[in-house]
Amino acid sequence: GMEQSAAIHLHAEVNGKVAEVHLHLGSVEVAIVYFGRQLELANEMSLRSQRAAAFVGLGKCYIEKGDFKYAESFLEESLDVIADDASKIEVYSNLQICCESLGRQQKAAELEHKIKQMNMSSWDTSRPNVEKARSDLLAMQQRLVDVTNEEAKLTTLEVKSAKLVKLQCRLKDKKEEIDDIAHTLQELTALSHELESVIQELEREIKNATMSKKKRVMSRLIQGTSQDVRTSELLLRHREKLKQVRTQLDDCMADVFDHEMKLHNAKDDLRSLEEDIQLEQSPLMVRVLNRREYGNMSMDTNVATGHGDGDDYIVSSEGSAVYVHSLISGQLTNVLLGNERQCGSACVVTALCYQGNRVYMGTRNHLVVSWDLSKPDAPAFVGKGHEAAVTSISGDDKKVISGGADKLILIWNAVSGNLLYRVPGHSRGIHHIRVGPDWF
Repeated sequence: GMEQSAAIHLHAEVNGKVAEVHLHLGSVEVAIVYFGRQLELANEMSLRSQRAAAFVGLGKCYIEKGDFKYAESFLEESLDVIADDASKIEVYSNLQICCESLGRQQKAAELEHKIKQMNMSSWDTSRPNVEKARSDLLAMQQRLVDVTNEEAKLTTLEVKSAKLVKLQCRLKDKKEEIDDIAHTLQELTALSHELESVIQELEREIKNATMSKKKRVMSRLIQGTSQDVRTSELLLRHREKLKQVRTQLDDCMADVFDHEMKLHNAKDDLRSLEEDIQLEQSPLMVRVLNRREYGNMSMDTNVATGHGDGDDYIVSSEGSAVYVHSLISGQLTNVLLGNERQCGSACVVTALCYQGNRVYMGTRNHLVVSWDLSKPDAPAFVGKGHEAAVTSISGDDKKVISGGADKLILIWNAVSGNLLYRVPGHSRGIHHIRVGPDWF
C-alpha cells in the first residue's frame, strides 16, 4: 500500500537524480537509461511530478544527442503534467531550441514571446537553487575525479583538430616520399657516372684501334677480361655498344632531371604542410580545442573486461568526427571523417561502438557507418534504412545492430553492409542496444 508507493516514489526520484548527474557529466546514453527507469516507475504508480521530470530529462538528453524531433515529443508530453510556471518556462526554452533547430522559426518566436509574458518571479526565486544544484554537481564531479585518481591510472587524451591529424599523416607520407625520391636519385646519379665511365673507355679503345696499324688488338670491354680480337671486329662491336650506352645515359639523365624536379616539388609541399601544421598548433587553436566535449565514447569490450586480445584503443566523437586514441598513452592515432558525398552534410554522430578492428557509428541523418581501422581513409560501408536518427548501435565482426528514434531495430551484415533484418514493434525510440556473440 502506502509503503510500497513511497518506496517506488523514492526509487523514481533516485533514478531521476542519477540521470541528471550523468547528463551533466556528458554521459547522455546512461542518463537516458535512468530517465527511462524513472518514467516506468512514475507510470506504474501514476506519480505526476516524477513523470514530468522524466519527460523533461529525456527531452534534454535528445537535445544533447541532436534528435530535436524526438526531444520535442517528450517536452510536449511534459507540459500535460507540469503545474508550476518555473518548470514550464524551462520546457518552453528547450522547445524553442528544438523549433529553431528544426527550422520552425515562427513557432520558436511564439515560444520566446510566451516565455517573456510569463511571470519571471518564479525563475528569480529558483535561480539560487539552480546555482546550488550546479555547484553540488561540480563538487560531485570533482570527487569522482579524486577517487579515480586514487584508485586507477588516468590517461589524458591528446587533443588535436581533425585537420591537424590529417596534415601530420600527409607530412609523414611526404617525408617518406622524399626519402624514396632521394634514394632513387642517388642510384640514378651513380648509374650515370658508371655509364659515363663506360663511354670514356669505349671511346678510348675505339681511338686506339683506329690509330693502330695492327690487325689484332687487346680489349677488356668485350668479354670483361683482356682478349685478343681483330681490330675491325672490335671497332664494329664498340661503335654499336657506344650507341647503346649513350642512349642509356640520355635516358638516365632524363630520369635524373625528372627526379630532381620531383624532389624539389616534394620539398615545397613539405614546407607548405609544415606551415599549415604550425597554424593548426597556434595558441588560439589550442584554446579552442581544449574546450572539446565528446558526445559519444566506446572501447573494445575485451579490453574493458580484461578478456581476449582486443586493441587498446578508445574511440570518441565530436560532431561528425570520430577520434581514435591509444588507451595506454592517450595519443590520438587517427580521425575518421566521412566526406559529404559518402555521409551527407548533416553527418553528426549520435551513437558509437568499437569492437575489434571495427568502429560502427550511427548518425543524425539516419545512417549506419562502418570503419575498418586498418583502412581509415574511407568507410567500409554506409548503411541506409533508418527513418530517423540512429540513437544506439552495437556490433562485432559478423553483424551490426542499430536502433533509432524511428522505433526500429535493424540488423546488418558487418562485412558487406547488407541489411539483413528489420525489426519493428517498439512504441518509442531505442535508447540502448547490445549484441552478444551467439545471438544470431
